[in-house]
Amino acid sequence: MRFTSRGLANSPGLAGWLLVLPLTASLAGEPLRECAEDELLGPIADQEQVAAHRLFKLPVLSYPPPMPDEYGVGDFWLKLVVDPSGAITCYYPVSGILWQKHTLEQAELNALSDMASWQYQPFIVDGTPAQVVVEEYIDGYELPIVHQAAPDVPLEQVRIRLEKFGSHRGSAPSYGVELDGSGQVQYFGEKHVDVTGHHSYVVPTSMVAELQASAIDNNLWSLNERYDGSWSHQQHHRLTLFFGDESKVIEELGNSSNAPPGLYQFIDAVDAAAQTAQWIDLSPETIDYLLEQGFDFNSVAAEELLARAAVNPDADPASLQRLRELAAEGKVYRD
Repeated sequence: MRFTSRGLANSPGLAGWLLVLPLTASLAGEPLRECAEDELLGPIADQEQVAAHRLFKLPVLSYPPPMPDEYGVGDFWLKLVVDPSGAITCYYPVSGILWQKHTLEQAELNALSDMASWQYQPFIVDGTPAQVVVEEYIDGYELPIVHQAAPDVPLEQVRIRLEKFGSHRGSAPSYGVELDGSGQVQYFGEKHVDVTGHHSYVVPTSMVAELQASAIDNNLWSLNERYDGSWSHQQHHRLTLFFGDESKVIEELGNSSNAPPGLYQFIDAVDAAAQTAQWIDLSPETIDYLLEQGFDFNSVAAEELLARAAVNPDADPASLQRLRELAAEGKVYRD
């Protein structure tokens, strides 16, 4: 985590929200003050409640690249006292790692200048609107050092590869998937997925075209080659973009606090386009694919698939039952 006097970057198209009004400028003209510690002792709303009651979009702050002796970027939490009407009474910033008070720099204050106008739906406690304490995470990310344009190539020269590994304390799915401009997908399941091994299938080329456009829009070619996270038990990602003869590799290790939101959005988009959910968690689509491919449901591989899916709480129960029935029938389905 890093907070320096250099402040936030002001780069059009990259800085996200960067507001310049003073923090004290509220809609009512009254300054938004910092809370005293004893004001934070009231009931704390859980994160699901907070997300459901929030009527505004949280800002994402952007920072210049860190100096060699600096670590991370300025993500932090805001504790907010919210009155029965849903308006904010006061704020209290804390660091994201040590959970100690964090002093906001002037650039951060400027970027949070409209905080006084943030509004929540009233929180109901025992049937009555009540004052609560809300905890909001304010994310930050590191701006690229230089802008590098993605190679301009036709769709048929595009390949996108995503590899996921590492852990969630040893239980995160490990697999790789690659899509090319023709819509061909190659999936390789390794561990902590219901379906392991290599599987090939086709998705609409429009999905790959959308990924190509998204990679350009999110400026992925300018990102760092590596973003280190502070939590070793979090899942790691390796993204490789092949545009013609050029390639770009981006590694995100351990839920990095300085990786831009666009990178995570792109990773999710690759998963969605490649339909990896059907391999991670047994589903009707999984069964349909295996039937089409002539999978032997009375084999050792089928027994192993059943064993993995049976202990996966996210596996579809109806598909799990269908898998048991197919195994009992001992049939091989082929076109």
